Amino acid sequence: MHAFYASLHNELTRLAAQPKTRWFLAAALLLPLGLSFLSARLQGGTGLSALLGGDPYLALLGIYTALVLPLYLFMTVADLFPGESEAGTMTLTLLRPVSRAKIYAAKVGAAAVYTGLQLLLLTAVSLLCSRLLPGASPAMLGEASAFQAALAAWGAMLAVGAFAAALVQLTGRATTGLALCLVAYGVLKFLPLFVPGLSVWSLFTYTGWHTLWLGDGVPAVRLWNLSLLLLAYSIMAYTGGLAMFARRSF
Repeated sequence: MHAFYASLHNELTRLAAQPKTRWFLAAALLLPLGLSFLSARLQGGTGLSALLGGDPYLALLGIYTALVLPLYLFMTVADLFPGESEAGTMTLTLLRPVSRAKIYAAKVGAAAVYTGLQLLLLTAVSLLCSRLLPGASPAMLGEASAFQAALAAWGAMLAVGAFAAALVQLTGRATTGLALCLVAYGVLKFLPLFVPGLSVWSLFTYTGWHTLWLGDGVPAVRLWNLSLLLLAYSIMAYTGGLAMFARRSF
């Protein structure tokens, strides 16, 4: 396991040095602040809550899981796999005495860690602003429910990241990998609007997965079944991506 943790540390350090990682982390910090200041100017937060149709935190979390985090994951895995292959650094990575399975796990794990960190920042700053900023929209969710929603959102993003990591194995260029992920996301996200029967089976239907875990509106059996479906998608995508990565020549 030491080899895996060393590889994970290297990947985390590499991502931390990239401007896009810092920009996305800054957005997770600044957007809740900006939303809270806007809320403070709109009739003590009630105006913003009415405009967003509910809790501003949940609205922001919905935007993040539908747009921001998928984009971050697509950009990151495109850089970590075909991007490194294109730059020639993947060969140097494979020369280390670490198995390809551990290298693949470290790269996917690093993307997952920074995705979780963005959700943690988003949630913590939103809750702090709702309590400390005068006039900000009051949190409709308690701390436990807010972090439960963030944890559920992270689970859905792990499945999206596993799918993206597998998809970019089909390409040899970072831009092509990113474009392929965006096209696949757009098609699979909007196709159920025209073929409603596909909504249950489309992975990207569950980017708003966190909403199902709030309140008592969804039966426990349905949550369990959908959790197993999401887990199955994650396992298949991760296994498929690892198999392609293990067979590729760089």
